[in-house]
Amino acid sequence: MSTVIAIAQFLGGAAPVPATVRTLDWPVLAGVSLLVAVLLARGRLTRAHGLFLLAIEAGYVAAHVRTG
Repeated sequence: MSTVIAIAQFLGGAAPVPATVRTLDWPVLAGVSLLVAVLLARGRLTRAHGLFLLAIEAGYVAAHVRTG
C-alpha cells in the first residue's frame, strides 16, 4: 500500500477525502455489505429483504442529498 501512496504523491499528491465519504459513504457501504453477506450466508434473500435494502438505499440517497 505504501507504494501506491508514494506513486500518488509523486504524481501530484492525493486529493483530500471529503468528510461525507468518511462519515456517510464508507459506513453505509460497510454496513450494507455486511448485511447482504449475512443474508446470503443464511441462504435466504427474500423480497422483504430486497425491499429493506431498497429502503436503506433511499435513506442513503436522501442523506447524501441533504448533506450536499
